[in-house]
Amino acid sequence: MLPLLPAVARAQGDRPTKVHATDIAVNDIEELLGRCRRDGRRHWTQEDRLGIKRVWIGFDANTPTAYRPDGDGGLHFEFLPTRALRLPPAAFQERTPPPLQGDGRFLGLAARTYLVENLDAVLANIAVGFDWEPDQVVDIAADGSRRARLGFAIPSSPELHLVEPRGTTEDAQALRQWGTGAWSITLRVD
Repeated sequence: MLPLLPAVARAQGDRPTKVHATDIAVNDIEELLGRCRRDGRRHWTQEDRLGIKRVWIGFDANTPTAYRPDGDGGLHFEFLPTRALRLPPAAFQERTPPPLQGDGRFLGLAARTYLVENLDAVLANIAVGFDWEPDQVVDIAADGSRRARLGFAIPSSPELHLVEPRGTTEDAQALRQWGTGAWSITLRVD
């Protein structure tokens, strides 16, 4: 077992939706590590038996049993090299989906949603640390929430949706009860 998993569980508390990590593939894992070191961003690295180096943000290299959300805005980032996915070249190209049949088939994950207390702070943290800007920011949605959508270079990847809820919505009640963190997934179905 990874020594950081108990810290991840403690950080997420009793919330009903938990993640072991938010996996993100990057082309150059060494460049990411260099950036973390230059910025003083807390991170922990492990290379598995296949030689795949993974980098978890928010963990100190000397004490990977304590997570702090200051490095990734509480999103539990785990980076791995894109090559580890072993995707064919076609996976990186936009393609026209086949016509829908309406048969309810599972087509994949569309998005993972995370509740945040301060959307601007989380987006600034991600922009500074990883040069990652949202594809779309909706300042105020119909329910008063502020939302941002973070996309990926691989077209079939699920987006990350960040929600700063307002008012008495289910999202706002969940944030008050369980705090920031993983909240939902959205499935693609036919």
